[in-house]
Amino acid sequence: MVCRHHIDGAVLYTGDGGDESEDVGSWSRAEPATGFVTWPLRTGGGGWSVDRQLPATLDRQRTYVLYGATEDNSWSTADVSFTLAHLAALTPGRVRYFAGDVPGADDDGYLSASMEGFRADACEDD
Repeated sequence: MVCRHHIDGAVLYTGDGGDESEDVGSWSRAEPATGFVTWPLRTGGGGWSVDRQLPATLDRQRTYVLYGATEDNSWSTADVSFTLAHLAALTPGRVRYFAGDVPGADDDGYLSASMEGFRADACEDD
């Protein structure tokens, strides 16, 4: 969800962004994205192009982080951290996102909610 400004790229990386991190996928758009944005990560679409193809399989032991940003670094989204176990626990139509210290959030501050619930909550503080 891009609440203010816009993004024109996204990156999936492993780890915490430090020396041990590794980019494993990236996407870009010719036209800036605003509002609620989705796209197939493997194929792109909806204005998104795949710049760095995801590996055929992701590692069950690793933590992945997805975030969106602008090419000129003027704006970025909040990131979402997940493992394959987190993805497996999601059902169709559900979204994992960082909500902070709120009822129902896991120990890391993440919630799983319907897309409608996420859309209603995501820009509440903006």
